[in-house]
Amino acid sequence: MSGAPYFIPHGEALEILAQYPIKTHTENLHLDEVFNRVLAVDLQSKVDDPRFDNSAMDGFAFRHIDSLQPPSLLSIVQTVQAGTGENLIHVGPTQASRIMTGAPIPEGADAILPIEFCKINSDGKKVSLLQEGRKHFIRKKGENLRLGQTALSKGTLLSPSSVGLCATMGHSHVDVFKKLTIGIISTGDELRLPGEELGDTEIRSE
Repeated sequence: MSGAPYFIPHGEALEILAQYPIKTHTENLHLDEVFNRVLAVDLQSKVDDPRFDNSAMDGFAFRHIDSLQPPSLLSIVQTVQAGTGENLIHVGPTQASRIMTGAPIPEGADAILPIEFCKINSDGKKVSLLQEGRKHFIRKKGENLRLGQTALSKGTLLSPSSVGLCATMGHSHVDVFKKLTIGIISTGDELRLPGEELGDTEIRSE
């Protein structure tokens, strides 16, 4: 083009590009299909995570005050498995519930001691706590995510961990930007199409 500069400043090039914004479109896809795609909306959690107070350890749940002078002998009143939660017995003074990782914390209990620091009597009815209980072994409801909290922002490139976070938040499908169709145009007097004869200073355009 006669009179056109061969190079233009970087800032001027950006200004020209800004005059022709790329039109983007979105699509709603299942989580199995969104790895390495770009999130098109801010994504809010549909649930609290955890959804309820639960144990981070296999062990025993009890009142912290009952473990302040170990060894502490407590009566075992129940066993709480992960996935259960109905009709749990309230944990009272000098009582303990055997509990599994992920199981809900029974009312009255505010501490956990891992099983390796507990000694169960031969009759299976009492447990001796060999250390003071730990309150931080209870994972509190919503300590990771709160219902309605925005955990992923529009424009996030969805990595394996962020796809997992989408699932944790209760989403099976999310809105992502459609992939762009990009064309590359090779120009130059030295270029020839595949199959054409090449001169000494010519190359093929791929």
